[in-house]
Amino acid sequence: MRLLERQTNGDLVFHEPAVGDSPAYAILSHTWLADNNQEISFQDVQAGTGKNKDGWVKIQFCADKAAADGLPYFWIDTCCIDKSSSAELQEAINSMFRWYRNAAICYVYLSDVSSSAFNDKSNQLPFESVFRQSRWFTRGWTLQELLAPVSVEFFSKEGIRLGDEKSLERQIHEITGIPVLAIRGTPLYQFRVNERFIWAHKRKTTREEDWAYSLLGIFDIFMPLIYGEGWERAVIRLRKEIYEASKVKVLEGHSGGVSAMAFSPDGKQLVSASHGRTVRLWDTGSATPLQTLEGRSGGVSAVAFSPDGKQLVSTSDDETVRLWDVVSGAPLQQLRGHFGRVSAVAFSPDGKQLASASDDKTVRLWGTGSGTRLHTLRGHSGRVSAVAFSPDSKQLISTSDDKTVRLWDAGSGTRLHTLEGHSGRVSAVVFSPDSKQLVSASHDKTVRLWDAGSGTRLHTLESHWGWSSAVAFSPDGKQVIATTDGKMVKLWDTGSGTPLRTLRGHSGRVSAVAFSPDSKQLVSTSDDKTVRLWDTGAGTPLQTLEGHSGGVSAVAFSPDGKHLASASSDDGTVRLWPIGYIALF
Repeated sequence: MRLLERQTNGDLVFHEPAVGDSPAYAILSHTWLADNNQEISFQDVQAGTGKNKDGWVKIQFCADKAAADGLPYFWIDTCCIDKSSSAELQEAINSMFRWYRNAAICYVYLSDVSSSAFNDKSNQLPFESVFRQSRWFTRGWTLQELLAPVSVEFFSKEGIRLGDEKSLERQIHEITGIPVLAIRGTPLYQFRVNERFIWAHKRKTTREEDWAYSLLGIFDIFMPLIYGEGWERAVIRLRKEIYEASKVKVLEGHSGGVSAMAFSPDGKQLVSASHGRTVRLWDTGSATPLQTLEGRSGGVSAVAFSPDGKQLVSTSDDETVRLWDVVSGAPLQQLRGHFGRVSAVAFSPDGKQLASASDDKTVRLWGTGSGTRLHTLRGHSGRVSAVAFSPDSKQLISTSDDKTVRLWDAGSGTRLHTLEGHSGRVSAVVFSPDSKQLVSASHDKTVRLWDAGSGTRLHTLESHWGWSSAVAFSPDGKQVIATTDGKMVKLWDTGSGTPLRTLRGHSGRVSAVAFSPDSKQLVSTSDDKTVRLWDTGAGTPLQTLEGHSGGVSAVAFSPDGKHLASASSDDGTVRLWPIGYIALF
């Protein structure tokens, strides 16, 4: 992505961020001039010319607004894309929605809306009449420019601020027919495909194929551009791509039930483990197997990717922990020392350590580079069932059949606190995103919220409906979710400990839960063979995903929140569900 920066002398220069660098920037939405040659082009910026063109006023407007908002960089489609390069144009059009979505703010410059028209007392045209008549609402490309950004502000041609997507919500809805929820930022995949097509059906583009190409981001589709193919063929291709993207992918090949799975940090790969002693690595895009990792003499109980995605770890009933190279599938380390089944494993977020939990009542800390054992954490009097690092990598928590949660210093291996109060086996534990709290779930029918610094109990969250086997914090840290043996999912507020919602619908034990990366949705799996997607805020069911022929034991959102992976310990498969196309037509 090529950004613009205005120098102190008023000249424009390009800024091309280095890989991994994501500077904040503003972005412009506008309608092109009738004479495209009057727009500022890529070549104009390169040559330092174009200030005498009619389009220069839009450049100045965007630069001024960005500077006022403390943003040194901005992006404008007329000049930030080298349209003489077909490859660059292809990439830009397929990336446009993402570029608008990632912008700090979008300025909509309405060249046909003059503030004088509604400020002139002798002219009785109200503001809404002028605004509603703007050509901007009729153009194809401006649909994504309205819906993608996190913040949209509207300006007259004199640069007078007219409002934003919140203050003008009613007018925008009435002009465009787009639902208010979509204008407010509800993920577009929650709206059916045909409904999204309707939003664009009255909009026009200069080139007929662009009507379809302008919708690529609306449907989260990547496809090559073929100018000259015509409107009909372009739309047919788009609909075909949408249909292909809607297919549920079934990952098959394990000889036993799937015991664990995890997405890679970039979401491009998935690892699954089986009671049948194999670990399989999959390409999530094509659903093809990349590697089959073998070598254990017992079933595999847990798997995890390293934070950089270059390694993965597996644990086994054969008392070992194994490190693997993701690219080659080659074994890197075999970590021995446990004297019982290794049931859980976790990488530290900084990638420097591994923690493994075992039936031998210990937790072991390992150096990921050398494979050496750093510490053996003793103190539990029962099987250790779960282990997790704090997000800052400084602490470690473990749970046990001995009814306790133990908090450890990850650097020294010393015990910091023993958290007591549960009257039954503790089955799950997790840190809050800010590392300040932790939550534990137990067979005593309670979920407990603890202060990670002092080890004191903050709240006891009664489920009443059965024991909890899984628990999760929302990524924003505001809510806790837990499963119950009573076929329900419960949510609590982490600040007050008050129950928020009880989600009903499963007809069997709920086995796993997870929040979407944006905290707006959650997913649950059950012995009833279904996966259910819920709206976190309202607690309403969004979708029931069916297809597994046995109980569903594990679930995860992809890092970008666009896919769900579910695994069955009965049917031996993993299913990849494209959330954006679950509600298709």
